[in-house]
Amino acid sequence: MRPPAHGQLYRLSQNEPLLAGTKFSQATINTFNLAYVHDGSDTQADSFTFVVEDGEGGWIPTQVFHIAIDEDAVVNTQELATQNAISLFPNPAKDMVTIGFLQPVSGFAEVRFFNLQGQQVQQGRFIEGGNYLQVSTAALPAGIYFVQVQCAEGHYVQKLAVQR
Repeated sequence: MRPPAHGQLYRLSQNEPLLAGTKFSQATINTFNLAYVHDGSDTQADSFTFVVEDGEGGWIPTQVFHIAIDEDAVVNTQELATQNAISLFPNPAKDMVTIGFLQPVSGFAEVRFFNLQGQQVQQGRFIEGGNYLQVSTAALPAGIYFVQVQCAEGHYVQKLAVQR
C-alpha cells in the first residue's frame, strides 16, 4: 500500500494509522472501520494504492483508490444528546423504511436521503406529526444512505442500508 499524499488512513477500531505496507481486510471496509483524514492542505484530490490478495497466494496487481476532497462537505464527528431521537427500521431496508421517534413530532417533518458522496437523492415533506413516518425506498439503488429528518423538535441523522 502507498499511503495518501495529503492525508492519513486510519483503522478506527484501533485508532491506528495505516502506513506503507500495512494490511487491512475487506471486513475493515465493510464495517466502516477505515477512515481518511485530510491534512488541511489546499488540495481537491488524493489517492492511495493497494494490492488485493486472496489469502491463498492469488492477487490483483496494484490498484488506485481516488479520494475527492470537498471542503464544503458536512461531517458529524460526535453524537449529540437530544430529548428526541430517531430510529430506522427495518435496517437494512428494501422497499420501505419506518422512521420512529422517541417523542411524537408536532407539525411537519422534512426527510432527505443522501448518498455517501453527500448528494441528495430523495426528499419528502410529511405534514402530520406522530411517533413514526413510513418512507418508500423503492426508487433507491442498493447502498448506504444518510437519512436526515428536520422537524420542529430538532435535526436528526441516521445511517440506512438499502438492499435489493
